[in-house]
Formats: sequence, C-alpha cells, structure tokens
Amino acid sequence: MPGKLTRQEALELLDVEDGASETQLKQAWKRMALKWHPDKNPGEDTTETFQRINAAYEKLMKGEADEDDDDFDVMNDEDMAEVFRDFMEAAMAAHMFGAGGRGGFRFPGGGRRGGGGRGFSFYMDQMFGADPFDDGPFFSSRSRGRPRFGKKKAKRRAFRDEYESEESSDDEYGRPRTQAPPRPPKKSLTAEELRKEGNDAFAKGQLAAAIRHYTNALERLDPNDELKPHVLLSNRSAAYVRHGLIPQAIADARECVRTAPDWGKGYQRLGIALKENGDLEEAVEALSTAVGLIDEDSAAAVRGLLEEARASLKQREEEEALAARLAEKEAASQAKREAQRAAREAKREAERAEKAKAAKAKRDAREKQRKAQEEAEAAERKAAADAVRAAEEEAAEVARRKAAAEAAEKAAAEKAAAEKAVAEQAAAAAAANTTRADAKDAEPSPDAPPEHRRRLASFASQDSG
Repeated sequence: MPGKLTRQEALELLDVEDGASETQLKQAWKRMALKWHPDKNPGEDTTETFQRINAAYEKLMKGEADEDDDDFDVMNDEDMAEVFRDFMEAAMAAHMFGAGGRGGFRFPGGGRRGGGGRGFSFYMDQMFGADPFDDGPFFSSRSRGRPRFGKKKAKRRAFRDEYESEESSDDEYGRPRTQAPPRPPKKSLTAEELRKEGNDAFAKGQLAAAIRHYTNALERLDPNDELKPHVLLSNRSAAYVRHGLIPQAIADARECVRTAPDWGKGYQRLGIALKENGDLEEAVEALSTAVGLIDEDSAAAVRGLLEEARASLKQREEEEALAARLAEKEAASQAKREAQRAAREAKREAERAEKAKAAKAKRDAREKQRKAQEEAEAAERKAAADAVRAAEEEAAEVARRKAAAEAAEKAAAEKAAAEKAVAEQAAAAAAANTTRADAKDAEPSPDAPPEHRRRLASFASQDSG
C-alpha cells in the first residue's frame, strides 16, 4: 500500500488544479485509473501507481478537514462499481477475443486467458482485498453471488462457467478455444414438410421465411416425390409478389408455366405477377389462358383478376389516348406559342433594324456636319494664313523698296562725294601746279616758316623727277 500523500502530491497524481470540483476530481480519477490500471499495461507493473491514484482521489475527496487522516481504504461501493463496470467491459472483451501479453485474466471456473503473468483475480485482490465475484463490496449475501452492477454480466458468467472447459486448448491462431453449448440435432425435413412450413409462414405474413422454405423444398425435391416443382414455383412466386420482388415472381411463374404448360394456376401466377409489373397486355393473355385451364371453383377468382386486368388495360389505354390528345393539344398550343413568339421576335427585330437605321442616319448627318465644319474651319485657317502671308510679302516689298531707295540715295551721295572729291582733287592739283610755278620763280624767304620751306622743297623735287 502507498505511504501517506500530501495534498500537492495528490493533485499532481490526478493532474488537476487546486480547488477542483467533485465532478472534475471523479473524471480525473477515472481517466488516470484507466490509464494506469495493471491490465492496461501488460508490459510493466503499475499496481503501486494505480493504488497511489486511488489514495490521491480518496484524500482530495475528504478535503482539508481530514488532511492528517492516514486511512487509505477503498472508495465507496457506488464509485467503485462505476469504474469496475469499465474494467469488466475491458476484461470481458479481452477474455472473449483473446488479449495477448502479460496480465491475462483469470475467472472462477475457467483457465487463464490471453497469456501468462498475473491474472485478473490478482489485481482484483490488490484493489479490493478479495475476489470480486465473492461476497464483497459488489456482491451481497442477498444476491447470492450475483453482481449488483447488472444481470447481463451475471448471465454471461453463468454461461461461461457452464460451457467453458477447465483446460481449454488454443486454436491454430493461438486464441483460446471454448466449447459451444450443446445443440439438439436438427431434424431433416422433406420437401413436402418444407412446403407446409412455407405455407404456414406465408399465412402469418412471414414472407422471407416462406421464400426460404420454398427454396429449400425445391433443393430437396426428389423426382420420385408426388410434390412437383411447378407447385413450389407457384407458391414462391406468390410469396415474391407479396414481398414486392416482382421480377423474381415473374421468373418463377414463367418457369412454372414452362414445366407445367397445362396447369392453369401457373398462368394465374404469371398473370398476377405481370399485372403487378405493369405488363397488362401479357397479364390479360396469361389470365385468359388460366381461365380456360383452371377448374370451375377457382375460375371465378381468375375471371375477376382478368376483368381487373382488362379494366386496368382499358383505363391505361384511355389514359394513354387522353394523354396523346393532351399532348397533341399541348403541341398545338406550343406551336401557336412558338409562332406568336416568332412573330414578336420578328417585330422586335424589325424595330431594332429601324432604330439601327435611324441611328445610322443620325450618325451620318452628324459626321457630315462635322466634316463641313472642319472644312470651313480649314478654309478660315487657310484664308488667315494667306492674308498673313500677303501682308508679310507686302511688308517685305516695302522694306525692299525702302532699302533700294536708301541704297540709291547712298550711291548718289557717294557718287556726288566722289565727284566732289575729284573736283577738289583737280582744283587742288591745279592750285598745286600754280603754286609750283610760282615757287619755281621765287626763292623762299629766310623768314618763311619751316613748313613752307619743306613744301617748296617737295614741289621742286617733284618737278625735277
């Protein structure tokens, strides 16, 4: 048994927060108990951990008032019964399907299941101090060994104790082999007995059972039997019809007619099946054949069926004719609607064409107006350019004329100046000639300026040259 736990250790073992509610503690305890149960961990011994989890739950459920309480007894019957049900479900599943590995289960009256190691009873002893199937926290003397937690599990245990062998062997897959409960030998029924059982099941409305009995009877039918196969086929066809399996019913009825072409009931079955399938023409034909072959006692019923089939056929033909008339009327109405729709569409198309034509004419007029305006603007721009060019040319001509006049005036002035200069030069030359002549005849005065004397000297040198 585990030693004394502190509250903090108990909280850590159950993985809960301090102040958790009783519901949270119970959920945490169940989760951890299932996780660390020895039978859930066959590879290791987790008995001590499992006991510490139980002790932690007990301590936290007692609260702070019992902090120093050192009692680690098992929990109350109600709580333990709840988790024990979970354990028992896992144990029963392992027992039934052969859980392998360590920690197999041991039940009273049976061998160990699922491998070696410590069995289920060992861990029950560790948890509860006794075999859980003995009188203890889950069993009372009043129940006489039956568990409180459910009658079904007690029945399963009783079944196991009664039919399971003490030393059961394993099958070829290593799984436990148990003895099946004895069954009384099944009586082999004849085809006639199976037919009667099928008739009884058919009368009770047990159609699947009736079909099964008729099928078995067909399989066991002997050629020497008085019962013939067409009778069983007829009965099974009727069961198929009642069961809603119409294709199978038609197949059986056709086979019945093929094997007994002179038996009127086969045609009756075929007519009924065809009528249920909606093949009224064939149904009328088959029922008409049945009326001619069947006995007078059953002919009235067959005639009734025939009249029903004919009435249904007539009604269907009338409905088809009405449907054809309605379809023709609907086709005419549809054609009329189509013509009206086509006329409306043509009218809309003509309106759209007229609108398109008007729009095109409007666009053409706008385009023509735009071009005329552009041409007028171009003419205006050209006239303005021509006027500017003429003015510029006129101004240039005036300037040219003015420049020519000024050039002529300048040339005349230059000519006059040149002529004047020539005249002045001629006059100067004449004066100079006169002066040289005079100078030649007169000597310069000693009192004459130097300039005058140099000038006279130059004249003299020019004359001598």
